[in-house]
Amino acid sequence: MNWFQTAIKSLEELRHVLVAFVRQVRWPVTSVIGRFLMRSHINQTHLTMARIFFLIVFYFVWVNSFFIAALVLMLAAWALDCLDGDLSRMLGHDSSIGVFEDIMGDNLACLVFPLALIQTGLLNGVIGGLFIFASFTNIWMINRNQDEAGLVFQLRSSMFVSLPAIFIWALMFGYIFFKFNIFNGSFLVVAILLCLSVAGNYFQIIRARL
Repeated sequence: MNWFQTAIKSLEELRHVLVAFVRQVRWPVTSVIGRFLMRSHINQTHLTMARIFFLIVFYFVWVNSFFIAALVLMLAAWALDCLDGDLSRMLGHDSSIGVFEDIMGDNLACLVFPLALIQTGLLNGVIGGLFIFASFTNIWMINRNQDEAGLVFQLRSSMFVSLPAIFIWALMFGYIFFKFNIFNGSFLVVAILLCLSVAGNYFQIIRARL
């Protein structure tokens, strides 16, 4: 699995570069909005709760085929996801609580989107279930330290936390605008990649304990 870990490391380095670039591009906008929110006594927790609310409402809107409204909710959730991190840093609240809230929102997104597709018959239930399992397992493994008898082991595969969300967004927009229905094949490919990531993390743990 060394080749896989090398590939993950390369993807992780690329992700850091892209994240830094996106933050620089959006900072002029988010900083202005952030200052306004600070004066209004709104913090990142309020934004995260609003994002979770939008994701829940999205499910019911999508299954009732109100796709334009679903698109608006997706955009709102994405905007809040971008803004809450910047606002947290502006407030100096970049803490474990903020990380937990952000992961909770990511978990909900990885659950709500596939469930909405399964409910509307656009995604096979077995493939969707495998995708959800692999996504949640990666998120759990990546954000958990293994600490036994002085051994501290930190997983390094956070690329696979953001990958499912980016992937789902692209497919959703493609379906809304162009009616591209490639959910089954695409979800299967990404689910396999996520399972490989789980296997790679597992072997890392085993090697660290030997």
